[in-house]
Amino acid sequence: TDALFLEGSNTGDLFVRPLGEVVEAIRAAGGIAVLAHPKKETLKSLKKMVDLGLNGIEISHPSIPEQAAKEAIHLACEYGLYCSGGTDHTGVLSSFGGKQVRSLRCGISREEYEILKTRALG
Repeated sequence: TDALFLEGSNTGDLFVRPLGEVVEAIRAAGGIAVLAHPKKETLKSLKKMVDLGLNGIEISHPSIPEQAAKEAIHLACEYGLYCSGGTDHTGVLSSFGGKQVRSLRCGISREEYEILKTRALG
């Protein structure tokens, strides 16, 4: 199937839906479907995700290896995707571990923000 499957969930069993269905639901709700925390192996399937309606890709987050971030930026330009930064948390429910929840913010540039804010979805 085209289901999105993530191994290593630290929140228990995942309810998995086909990626196209997830993207459709996000877009129907007025959202922008963005691939979070891309890894090099995930980027190999990016074209298929774009074909299913993916709108953007996260380019700034501590869990994204530097080489994957560079490749994500290149592919975002190639496929006309939004670039996003990550806002996440660390703590008990996080793969980052720890006993207290701490905010973890990674952003995008002002220019990337303005593009995201003003660009109409195609």
